[in-house]
Amino acid sequence: MTMSDSSVIAVKAAEETLKKNNMKAQVVFSDVFENINDTFDLILCNPPFHNGITTDYTFIEVFARDAKKHLNPGGEVYVVANAFLPYQPPLEKNIGPTEVVADDGKFKVYRSKM
Repeated sequence: MTMSDSSVIAVKAAEETLKKNNMKAQVVFSDVFENINDTFDLILCNPPFHNGITTDYTFIEVFARDAKKHLNPGGEVYVVANAFLPYQPPLEKNIGPTEVVADDGKFKVYRSKM
């Protein structure tokens, strides 16, 4: 398991959470996939969508573009996001067929497959 974030605080929190739960994982300080060279069968993402008070789609665009390079054949990507955010189009365009696998009105979980 590899965990990443571009926030030092989030990286430290992930390390502490792993430690407290007797789990092991590689925790990487990375802006999207910048410092990640591995490929995976499964990628889970809860992307940021704010830049200050402005809605910003930069992260999801970069994530969707680069995720396919980090997926093994047959790999899947799951993204959880606020329901109002239009994340399905960039995921489908860049990764492959994408469906909503959960929707509670506030949040959606998308699954994209190669």
